[in-house]
Amino acid sequence: MRNLYWFITAVTLAVIVHISTILFAPSFLFYRNLDRLTNDVADNTFFILPVEAQSKIFPEYPPGTVFGLCRFNLASGPITLDANLPDGIWTLTVYSRFGKTLYTVSDEQSGIDKFSLQLAMAPGILDLFAVKEEDLVASSGWKVQSTDERGFALFWVPSTDRAMRESRSETLSKSSCGKAAT
Repeated sequence: MRNLYWFITAVTLAVIVHISTILFAPSFLFYRNLDRLTNDVADNTFFILPVEAQSKIFPEYPPGTVFGLCRFNLASGPITLDANLPDGIWTLTVYSRFGKTLYTVSDEQSGIDKFSLQLAMAPGILDLFAVKEEDLVASSGWKVQSTDERGFALFWVPSTDRAMRESRSETLSKSSCGKAAT
C-alpha cells in the first residue's frame, strides 16, 4: 500500500509538471528569445528583424517573410505605433512581456495599410469609476491597454519570394513606435 501511495504521488506530480510546461513554457520562451535578440535595441523603437535573427526565432517561415518589431515600455507613458504596411497579407500582434496576446489585427480586419495604434497602461479599478463619458468618446480609436508595462508589437508580412523581401522591408521600415503626443 505504501508503494501505491508513492506511485500515485509521482504520477500526479509528473502530470502537473507536464501540463505546466505545455501551458507556460512556449510564451515564456517566445518572449525570452525576442528579448535576447533585441537587447541592443532601445525601447519604443521600431525595427525590421534581420534574416539571421528571424531564422533563429521563426525557423519555420520562409526567408522572404518580413518581421517588424517594436519592443515597448509604457513606464513613461503611452506610445503610438504608426503602421505603414505593404499591400497584401499582413498581421500585427501585440504581446505582453509574458507572451499573452493583447491585440491582433490583420489586413482583412483593418481594411487599410496605414494606421496608428496607441498602446497605454490599463486603468486601475479605482480609475474606472472616475472616467467621464467625454473621455470614452475621445478614446474611441485604435487603442490597446495593457496591465503589463513591457511587451512587443510584432508585424508579420509573409512572402515565399525572397526577392520581395527588400521592397516589403522598405515599406514596413516606414513604421514607427514612440512616445505618444499629449
